[in-house]
Amino acid sequence: MGTSPGSTVGAGLVAVLFTDVVQSTELWVRLGDARADEMRRRLRSASDRVVATSHGTVVKDLGDGVMATFPTASACIDAAVELQRVSMQLGRASGVADLRIR
Repeated sequence: MGTSPGSTVGAGLVAVLFTDVVQSTELWVRLGDARADEMRRRLRSASDRVVATSHGTVVKDLGDGVMATFPTASACIDAAVELQRVSMQLGRASGVADLRIR
């Protein structure tokens, strides 16, 4: 398996983070296709930004979340907390108050 520059995969011990939108199926149905697609794009963009800021690497897009690796557990925890904060902020700004990740 190849790695990109700065990737934490294959570099020894790593911390792994999985995110998941709470009740995503019901949320996406309620929002409709176009609005749900936009929310997924915004959430993925925010996830990419937060993970990179925490020195992590998004390994895989899971549709309603991501799998990411980090060089330390503390970086992983910092990213998880920030992702929850950012997702709630994104939801409120978009009129989707129940957008939450776990």
